[in-house]
Amino acid sequence: MSRRPLSSSADADDYLEQAKKLRAEAASLESSRPDPSPVSPSSLSPLSYTTISSSKWDVQFTLNLDSTLYTSSSTEITFLSDGYTSHSPGVFSKVWGWDLEFDVGTSDLTGLKDSETMDILLFSADVSESAKLPSSFENQRIYLTAEIAQDKTTKTLRFNKGTLTVKSDDVSGGGLFGLFGNTNGILAQFKVVGRFTMQPTQPK
Repeated sequence: MSRRPLSSSADADDYLEQAKKLRAEAASLESSRPDPSPVSPSSLSPLSYTTISSSKWDVQFTLNLDSTLYTSSSTEITFLSDGYTSHSPGVFSKVWGWDLEFDVGTSDLTGLKDSETMDILLFSADVSESAKLPSSFENQRIYLTAEIAQDKTTKTLRFNKGTLTVKSDDVSGGGLFGLFGNTNGILAQFKVVGRFTMQPTQPK
């Protein structure tokens, strides 16, 4: 379709004036439009803790059994100040008490910065029957070991790595380790069955 020629300079001026008004209206609408997602500066700061006691974390783990991966839905766990825990309904029917090994040796740990120390968080949980995990996990207790780094200056905690283990009946088999490296001691042997992650979340 060809463009209609302007019949006179007056027509040209009229078109320019209309275009000017449209641009002004568009600018006015743009300036009056509310921010669709206002975010305060404080909300941009990531949530963090300086102590495990009374902290709440979102825990999600992946099991590796019989060459098959089973990924659970996340579960929120609060580490209470009295050494006990509370948790949201999900893959665990019960989460037991927690313990912390402070400032462990760092020679065998990866992912640790020079400005951090490393603590080891230990806790265990019973698998819920409704979790629909493999039959080998029925009535099974899982032991969770988390490496928690702490900044030497700010004391902020950072999750580094988490290992899932179960007690093994076969202490002579491969892929086993003893807690704290005591493979021949009184502590039971454990078998690695997966990994987990922990993300700090806001307590209610």
